[in-house]
Amino acid sequence: MIKDSAIILFNKKTKKILLQLRDSNPKLYPNFWSVFGGSVDEGESFEDAVKREALEELNYIMKNPRMILESRENSKNSPSPRHRQFFIEEFDSSQKLIQKEGADMSWFNKYEFLQIRDKTIPGLVDLILKIFEYLEKNEF
Repeated sequence: MIKDSAIILFNKKTKKILLQLRDSNPKLYPNFWSVFGGSVDEGESFEDAVKREALEELNYIMKNPRMILESRENSKNSPSPRHRQFFIEEFDSSQKLIQKEGADMSWFNKYEFLQIRDKTIPGLVDLILKIFEYLEKNEF
């Protein structure tokens, strides 16, 4: 089973989340929007992985990530099932984001995300919409 952790930074003032535009190198979905994050290493917890990935990909220290969504899926593009956990944290604007992976990054509210959904990795569209629903229903 493939284990992934996903980073969702949330700007409370603007009600936007940070997404990554993949570069042209990946075999699957080059130049598509995605979430930051990555694989959970052997012996590592999902939470430890999301903290490590945030530092590696954004130079961002996650202090209090909260797991808000979990998915388990079988993909036609992968030989193994995927188990993914999405962690959210309110963005700490005192930290400067430094993009270290991907072609670009940008903040999106739900309406703006719907405008790019056709250029978002297909398996993530419904999950990102669930994150926006969570943010609409819960005080963060």
